[in-house]
Amino acid sequence: MQRVLLLTVLFSLAGCTTLVIDSGDPLPGKSPLRAARGSDDAATLEIYWARLPLGGEHDESAFWNALHEHRVDAAVRRRLADNGLRAGVFGGALPDEVVKMLNPDGASGSNDTGDLLRETGVSRRIKQMRPGQQLDLQACDELAEASLVWMTPDGRMEGATYEQALPTYALTLASVEGGRARVRLTPEMRHGAPKHKYVSDETGLIGRQSMQREARVFDDLAMSVDLAPGETLLVVSSEEAGSRLGGYLHATDEKSGRRRAILIRVAQTPAEKLF
Repeated sequence: MQRVLLLTVLFSLAGCTTLVIDSGDPLPGKSPLRAARGSDDAATLEIYWARLPLGGEHDESAFWNALHEHRVDAAVRRRLADNGLRAGVFGGALPDEVVKMLNPDGASGSNDTGDLLRETGVSRRIKQMRPGQQLDLQACDELAEASLVWMTPDGRMEGATYEQALPTYALTLASVEGGRARVRLTPEMRHGAPKHKYVSDETGLIGRQSMQREARVFDDLAMSVDLAPGETLLVVSSEEAGSRLGGYLHATDEKSGRRRAILIRVAQTPAEKLF
């Protein structure tokens, strides 16, 4: 029943959300699978931002019992907790609470995408990625100032104030092999005015000019997880994240008090070659 419900949600979301590929144009047709054609070395990822139910609306312990937190390295999990973050992997069909989180109003016949996204707080993106590619996932609108504190790997508390701050996740596809995709999600605090920088592609041979901000990259908090098709990595802030990194990456909605969660689902990996 859960698997049928999940499929219903995924297809209904496609009808109320503008799905984007590299060109920036809406995908044709009603089904997101129509444009998500596989290739020999690319994986198809679905990326959601959604609001986590309030503690009184769901059983928090049952929610986390359904997540496989051990799929994230234990040392990384400890550092994430120190910095107001928590992560785990859903295997196969998503629990009913997560399905509702991704489609809080149920199936909708509305064709007004903008209004629906504003009302539900759910956004969705489909991306085909190859090993070495990086996708920047903006966590919230630009902040005039962010006074951030964090815990270092050796247990020291540090902090800094960043102007024109933009909390971001850098999503990288590390490898695609054995029918699984290894995704790496790295928290960053980008800041300042964008400047021209020279960046190279994944081969290191071809370069180009790009407008980029300075960034405080938290490599020690990078989550590297192998995901099979249908599996989902979920990351959210702790309830008491405050001014720690999790509080900025998953800012609490001022009206509802809900925390924002990011979910990265592997929809498809390349077929394995038999010979």
